[in-house]
Amino acid sequence: MCDEVHQGCVTPEQVESCAGASSLASCTFDDIAGLCFDGICLEAGCGNGVVEASEQCDDGNQLPGDGCSSDCFSNEVCGNGRLDSGETCDDGGLVNHDGCDSSCGTEPVDHKLEGTSLTTFSLPGVFDPIRDRFVQIADGLTWEWDGTRWRIAAPALAASGPSAQMVFDTFLQRAVLLAGPPIEVHAWDGNAWTAIAAAGTAPATSGLALYDPVHHLTLFMSATAVAQLDSATHTWTSASTVGPSLTSVAYDVGRERAAGITSGQHPYGGSQLSTETWEWDGPQWMRRSTTDIADSGTTLVYDERRGRVIAIGGVTEFEGAENSSYSYGTATTWTGTEWAAFAPGIAHRNFPLAWFSPALQSLVLVGGGGLNRWAGGSAEMHVVSTTGGADYPLVRPELGTLAYDPISSTLVSIVNGRVWRQRAGEWLRLADRSAGSCIVYDPSRGGVVAFDGITTSLLREDVWETLAVQGMSAGVADVTYDFGMQRLVAVTAAGTLALGIGATAWTRIGAWPPGARPGDLVFDAGANEVLFLDRSRGELFVLVGDTWQQTLSPGAGYVIASSLHSGAVFLLPRQSVSLPTWVRRDGAWTTEPPHVPENERPFAVIDVVETARGELTIAGSTGIGRALLRRSYPTRSEEVCDGSDGDGDGTIGCADRDCWQTCTPTCPPTMTCQ
Repeated sequence: MCDEVHQGCVTPEQVESCAGASSLASCTFDDIAGLCFDGICLEAGCGNGVVEASEQCDDGNQLPGDGCSSDCFSNEVCGNGRLDSGETCDDGGLVNHDGCDSSCGTEPVDHKLEGTSLTTFSLPGVFDPIRDRFVQIADGLTWEWDGTRWRIAAPALAASGPSAQMVFDTFLQRAVLLAGPPIEVHAWDGNAWTAIAAAGTAPATSGLALYDPVHHLTLFMSATAVAQLDSATHTWTSASTVGPSLTSVAYDVGRERAAGITSGQHPYGGSQLSTETWEWDGPQWMRRSTTDIADSGTTLVYDERRGRVIAIGGVTEFEGAENSSYSYGTATTWTGTEWAAFAPGIAHRNFPLAWFSPALQSLVLVGGGGLNRWAGGSAEMHVVSTTGGADYPLVRPELGTLAYDPISSTLVSIVNGRVWRQRAGEWLRLADRSAGSCIVYDPSRGGVVAFDGITTSLLREDVWETLAVQGMSAGVADVTYDFGMQRLVAVTAAGTLALGIGATAWTRIGAWPPGARPGDLVFDAGANEVLFLDRSRGELFVLVGDTWQQTLSPGAGYVIASSLHSGAVFLLPRQSVSLPTWVRRDGAWTTEPPHVPENERPFAVIDVVETARGELTIAGSTGIGRALLRRSYPTRSEEVCDGSDGDGDGTIGCADRDCWQTCTPTCPPTMTCQ
């Protein structure tokens, strides 16, 4: 007989066994123990067509792949939180960029290192006039300066080191690295290094390199020989000749010869020597001058506009009766017989890196603050006019506390009140705020807010607008936005403060976290809570009502960040690669093993903020420069929020939670909002 309720056929015994019995009463049929379901005796468990308390589905069979799993615990739909056939993950949601995409495919974590500025400089480096880039090798990475910003282009070569040299080969139209000894030759095309197999005997000692664009030769000069590498044949030839011990060289294109200088005594004592100027015309060395430039630390560079070799920087010691005094070199030009000063206003520099920029028609300097060649020195970059104009600095962004505006795709950095913003890869210096200001994105006000405890400012179209909001006291540890309560929350010297939508004054909602010192605030969208990390003690607090309660003690050495997109909170090691990463999801903490991204050098974290969808942007120091480390979960199919279902999850436009920053910026996808 037919059972219309359960969509199947049953025997009369199954009906008779449950006649007058209550639902779920015990029954038997064909010697099978069962339960009464809607007046029919059925065997309990998966496959009987009845969705029981422990089941999510039951389609009357135990076959997988038909919309109900073989154990009836899953409806085999991505986003149900169970790992089904064909899935590599299922986190219970349909949001991309959180480690599991909307098709339940794993999104491996990815790290990209983006250089923003070098702070320490050493050889080698060279200007590429074809690509209008300065190429610098530092700390095992290849950096490039395009005239407005630094970027990390690729790893450097293992063979590169402080004694390596770089030249630009106009025949090959490539930057060329000479590393060793013995000297190995590599060419850079803007994307990768390629080894050049050179014939002949390569130099076996350290020396200085320069390029002769007239004869297409790389010259490698040491005190015992001058070696020449032919650009067309890649062949080394060498002239064994005793020459001077040079500290800097440049090729004088107009006079078709190399110019080099020796050093007077270093300022740490000993007898004073004269700085000598030498020239190499191909067959032989000739000594030309012994005066008119600094004793040590001078860099030679060819100025194409003036058609002369220029000497930049350096230092000279003058021994007095009790103490020594120093004078610093400026900029002088080599006439072929003497040095003539032309830019006395140049800042003090010692062995700076220098090159001529055809676009600027001027010299560009960077580094050169130490008392020796390898000290690195000043990070300031300057353009030096070779026509008598003023020396002026080039933009070099600073990284500090971060905030991100998802509507305008703007990253904001503040360092001691100095404010920078990055949009579409370009940095711009904005008006300063007070030195104690903290910044955060406020979705209810539609921009980045700066707060120093007294003054509240809002950033609109790169201009700060002071809000008519009354503060409470100076001294701010940090500020965050509480999406659950729709308000700003700040930890200050006056306690924990809040500023709601439309409020005209900050109000005190609680005390400072117990025993805490300066730290970081974040909002946990997964648990709808505000968290505070005491950086020095490594203690974490959660704000419950108006009281802070300790929730975790991971120890010192961490920085905290939250992902509104995924609802996760991360405790990332500030510097140590041996510490685990802590991850909080739905209020529960787990740990992940230490992970060092490929090609990442020791990285000291300054601050972390979420940018775009689930991407953490980490500002930090690599030891020789400042960089942004982008930690993200690349997805297989991206939702572009244009009315199509780009990621194939069955939702379109604002119905897709991947579009929350555009559609509902005050309501993260893990939260239910009004």
